[in-house]
Amino acid sequence: MDKRFVLRVTDGPYLLKLKTWSPKQYEVLTYLRDHPENTYAMISKQLNVPVNTIKTRLYRARMKIMEYRIADLLKQKLEDVDVE
Repeated sequence: MDKRFVLRVTDGPYLLKLKTWSPKQYEVLTYLRDHPENTYAMISKQLNVPVNTIKTRLYRARMKIMEYRIADLLKQKLEDVDVE
């Protein structure tokens, strides 16, 4: 598990944005926040969900966070252009 991803997801403003997800999708992220040392298999066992489901939910979270980050960067660039 990439600990850098865990920190980016669980410590920033993006976790708040992901709260709009269904509780089942969001629980993987909150569990990961509380137990960042766990493997996919350990999370799977704790949440009683197949490993591939855990991987899929984390993949979707990564993609969604990438969308949020790109949107934030574009917004910042547009604001910079408006100022000039």
